[in-house]
Amino acid sequence: MGIVQALKNLFWDSDYDVDVYDRVKFVEAYKSYMPPFSLVPELRPSLRVVPPKFLRGLNRIVLTNTAALSRRRRRERTYSRKRAVRISDVRGLYHPAWNGEEPHIELFVDKLVVKSGSRYYKRHISILSLSSVLFHEIGHHIHYTKHPEQGEWERIAEKHQKRFNKRLLLRQSFRHPVALASLISDVGLIARTWNARHELRESFRLYRKLREKKRLAKKKRK
Repeated sequence: MGIVQALKNLFWDSDYDVDVYDRVKFVEAYKSYMPPFSLVPELRPSLRVVPPKFLRGLNRIVLTNTAALSRRRRRERTYSRKRAVRISDVRGLYHPAWNGEEPHIELFVDKLVVKSGSRYYKRHISILSLSSVLFHEIGHHIHYTKHPEQGEWERIAEKHQKRFNKRLLLRQSFRHPVALASLISDVGLIARTWNARHELRESFRLYRKLREKKRLAKKKRK
């Protein structure tokens, strides 16, 4: 074992192994369909808002379309919020490890890509839409493999989805006005800020009072 590897084993926390971003494979499997732009180079950076420890064990992300489903799979159903839903009607699926098959995610691109609007709008809103569903399915992966919680599975996945969406919007807002508009128009964020306005005002008042106290103390010492 080399010195570099020995030091890495000693000091590096494997839960934060950034190489996991490259180990998660993107597989495109379409039938009679071609996305309007290359998706993998746009989606791979979205993964980096997810801490690497939550991606460990995830083998691949399959980008596909509804037409690629076999007749049998179209008739199959999955459960969402305690009701059965046809697989042909969902936008994404998480497949946990089963019978030697590693965990993976399916995204149905034809249901997520925006088809109207300007080229710029369609591109960036489509990436935000795809990333959001991807984060939801990663939420299921976290629940299955890292942090099992009590409660309805979809609600648990949505909790992780919202957290990663905020991170992505904040990161993208410095580059894309569409993402900035999405962040600003977050009604929930605005509502929470409005509800906490009295606490915020009191915090600023105490901060100003403390700052003035320090200023007077410093002036007195002189």
